[in-house]
Amino acid sequence: MNDTAKPKVNHHWFPESPPEALWLAAALLAPAAYNPWGSNIFALPKAVLVRALALLLALAAAWPAPRKHRIPAPVWGAVALGGVWIAATLLSTNVRASVWGSYERQQGLLTQLSYLTLFGVAATRLETPAAIRRLQQALVWGSAPVVVYGLVQAAGLDPCAWQSDAASPVLSTVGRANFLGSYLVLALPLTAVWALRCPKKAGAILLFVAQAAVLALTRARAAWVGLAAGCMTGVVVGAFAVRRVKLAWIIASMTTAVCFAGLILLLTGVIALPDGGSVAARLTIWRATLPLVTARPWFGYGPDTFPIVFAGVFPPELVYYQGRHVLTDRAHTLWLDLGMSAGLAGVLAFLAVLATWGRTIIRSHSDTLTRAGLAAAVMGHLVDLQFSFSVTTTAVTFWLALALGIAHERVARQERPVETPAPALHWERLLPLVAGLALVWVAGARPLLADMAFFRAQQNDVPFANRAAAARRAVALWPQEPAYRLGLATVQAIEGDWAGMETSLDAATALAPNNARLWAARGELYAVLGTDNPAYLLKAEVAYRQAVALAPTIATYHTGLGLLLAQQEQWRAARAELERAVDLDTTDFTAYGYLAEVYTVLDETEKAEWAGEQAQFWRERTR
Repeated sequence: MNDTAKPKVNHHWFPESPPEALWLAAALLAPAAYNPWGSNIFALPKAVLVRALALLLALAAAWPAPRKHRIPAPVWGAVALGGVWIAATLLSTNVRASVWGSYERQQGLLTQLSYLTLFGVAATRLETPAAIRRLQQALVWGSAPVVVYGLVQAAGLDPCAWQSDAASPVLSTVGRANFLGSYLVLALPLTAVWALRCPKKAGAILLFVAQAAVLALTRARAAWVGLAAGCMTGVVVGAFAVRRVKLAWIIASMTTAVCFAGLILLLTGVIALPDGGSVAARLTIWRATLPLVTARPWFGYGPDTFPIVFAGVFPPELVYYQGRHVLTDRAHTLWLDLGMSAGLAGVLAFLAVLATWGRTIIRSHSDTLTRAGLAAAVMGHLVDLQFSFSVTTTAVTFWLALALGIAHERVARQERPVETPAPALHWERLLPLVAGLALVWVAGARPLLADMAFFRAQQNDVPFANRAAAARRAVALWPQEPAYRLGLATVQAIEGDWAGMETSLDAATALAPNNARLWAARGELYAVLGTDNPAYLLKAEVAYRQAVALAPTIATYHTGLGLLLAQQEQWRAARAELERAVDLDTTDFTAYGYLAEVYTVLDETEKAEWAGEQAQFWRERTR
């Protein structure tokens, strides 16, 4: 074929290379992955999947690229962000937790680097229109099972009885209604663009309508605000694209002015906020978090260490807004979360990624509709994150959407777009991937199997011998998780294996020495054993005092310590702890009840009557 001949355009569905197959797998599988047979149903399976795919993708990077390209500026920003994540982990207050992430969220260093690997490889290897179409389709149609499951839940037909304290029971495979809303804010603009472009529009339009319906059913207000901001951003980018620069600046300026005016009115108190609920809870968390960020401004406290650090400054009034036993594990706003995890260095690196990507989109030669859709998805998600936080499903979609924007610009600049025929497999090039599968099995399958064993160990309808075996298997498979060690200690206490229990508890607290929840759980276990063996009461007191030292404003720890001191007939010390508990949480009827008993023993009759009345009052109010 001569040089002027038109290249053949292929619309095959098969990936052109192993790297493409891996990022397509991430786009399709991460939103839908969950494990109903595990204790951590949503976060762990998704994180394990993404880490495994990113590991294989790093190995597959040796696969020769069709063409050499200059590395885009956003990718250099991502490299800088990865370096900051590594530095923040090395300087972390708990290196183990920062590497693997917290048990609840799994957003440690390995997961963060996995997102950046997906972005970096896809952004530099996506170079043909066919490959771009495949990733667009994967991001759009990967939402289909998520949306269908959400509609099933909304109809009350879900066979699984998920527990959630969110306003809506529609959580689908993402794990929580507001997380589902965040994901749909990303998916909706991409689906709208695909529906307008797709020759057969019926399926895409139906999916778009279903996405919008599920977003409404989530009752996630932050996601609704994000979608509105995304739509406005799409309009601005579209106006720039068609060279209506003045109109674009007018819309952008008006939107910015409204946002700043609302913020000023909010801060000055002109706009009144409700006394309770999620808005008040977020403001309380933000006020408590800001001093923590300024205390370690450069690299923060390390990835996924927020719940441990925040316990030390926990605002007592927060229990009135979000409940007594809710774990506060995020600042619920992007910049404070990033500042806590990676400091000012992380904030600047992430801003560099966003700024260079935004510049690429504004100056892109790709079509207007594509640019507007991508900008709407990215900006909508960023606005949503001002009131929420990222999870694996949203992070994977976000970073791949950024890669898609870079790829569109690269292809748009090519005078003759590169199109490859349906690829032939070269098996000798797959050897690094096959070797990587063994490592994925060790690093990926073992955590899942351990979590499934841990879940079985907690089931009361399972024979105790089987539960004990499952607890030991969980620790054997994944010994670096403190929750599994604590579960094994509980089993060993029931068995009467005191030496084994002590070893398990020591190992758990050694893994997370600054985790107040873990020390309180240790104190609770010792206190139960102390009813038969008073020697354990002293150990329980030590554990509870450590919890109180690490989290002095959490009322439940003072209640536990006060009850323990009462068991040891240290009545005055018990009174002091229980009085502190009801000062911190004036609605805790349990603490009032114990305090009434202590007052009675100390012959403080009037105070005993008052505490008893408070206990009765709040018990009835909370039924």
